[in-house]
Amino acid sequence: MNKLEINQGFNVHIEKGIPPGSGLGSSAASAAAAVVGVNKLLGNPLKLKELLVHGMAGEAVAANGLHADNIAPALFGGIILILSLDPLDILQLPVPENLFSTAVLPDFVINTRDARNMLPNQVPLKTAVEQARNLAGFTLGLHEGDFDLLGRSMVDLFAEPIRAELIPGYHIVKKVAMDTGAIGCGISGSGPALFALSDSKEMAKKVGSAMVEAFKKNGLNSIAYSSSIHKKSPDIMD
Repeated sequence: MNKLEINQGFNVHIEKGIPPGSGLGSSAASAAAAVVGVNKLLGNPLKLKELLVHGMAGEAVAANGLHADNIAPALFGGIILILSLDPLDILQLPVPENLFSTAVLPDFVINTRDARNMLPNQVPLKTAVEQARNLAGFTLGLHEGDFDLLGRSMVDLFAEPIRAELIPGYHIVKKVAMDTGAIGCGISGSGPALFALSDSKEMAKKVGSAMVEAFKKNGLNSIAYSSSIHKKSPDIMD
């Protein structure tokens, strides 16, 4: 509102099915809904990239840091590569038509700030080089539609080794997902949700069911969601 020099405000009421502390981008969903909704009410004066800046400010309140990890894909859809925050530079990566996602949410909460604070400020050079290779392989896999390359590249050397200890049975559930047929599997955001990629809608559902059963064997109830990768920006629904 300050940017547009409008001397008024809005009361915003949000209803959503994404619980806080889930690792599924709950705060980004709120921020995206708020900036898109208000922009619509004002006649859409701001473009998506401008909305992204304001959405990031909302995310910063929840995550205690400025980032676009969740708000960028929430606004633009698809899979986003964030090249830089200052200056803001993001790229929309291609999404193969037959790529499907599964998210499995176990019944407990991880505080996003606490999970973020667990991560080290520095990593060994060898680890950084290996992770850069993984990112390059994943990006090329999306461009080529090469699911084998995607799977080989879905290795998180930074956050997963540390945050996995927060999720009971994590390594078992991940192995079950891979054994069932997932392309790759990992921690969604800060957790406790896990995500997996699959090459069909049927496999995505099968992977989700197997992961739910694996969590259950480790004493946790969970819910599985599966879908294609949504490639569009948020819609205004009447």
